[in-house]
Amino acid sequence: TAVCGRILKRFRIDPAKRIHALSQGTARQVAFMLAMAQQTDLLILDEPAANLDVVARRAFPEEMLALIREENKTRLQLRNGLSDVERVADEVGIITQGVLKISEPLDQLKETVKKVRFHGFEHGNSGFEVPGAFRLTKTADEALATLRVQDETTLPKLAAAHRCQYEVIDLNLEDIFVEIVREPKD
Repeated sequence: TAVCGRILKRFRIDPAKRIHALSQGTARQVAFMLAMAQQTDLLILDEPAANLDVVARRAFPEEMLALIREENKTRLQLRNGLSDVERVADEVGIITQGVLKISEPLDQLKETVKKVRFHGFEHGNSGFEVPGAFRLTKTADEALATLRVQDETTLPKLAAAHRCQYEVIDLNLEDIFVEIVREPKD
């Protein structure tokens, strides 16, 4: 197909070579080409950049996305390889134990899901809770909470109510994933 020809050219794959004679990375690219040749609207790829060298690992997802857009594919789902997903995804879904926990635009997810370190409690943190937190861990001196922060007044109000200070920590997609799929509270 025309798609195969473009992929062979774009990734510089020799069509005369047998698959077993190709490097693992080139074999991955051939597998992607075969998936694209199916002319389906939905692609589900499991670690498509696995076994690629560092340079190819960075370039391959972007090339895949360009080809998918050229072919007017409506959806691409990648499993694992979260750094690759973070570079190319518009929307992210996180499923844990068969339950869809998150499904939203990646930018919105990264803007609103934060880890917050609460510390300097005047009266200790024994009764400290964070409603709706994905995860909450406490030590004698502090509490770490992963939560959705959509209103800028939420954290100051929470800190004032418990007479403590707080520090907001931005998370990347991998951090958010780990925090959401772990047990909700320790």
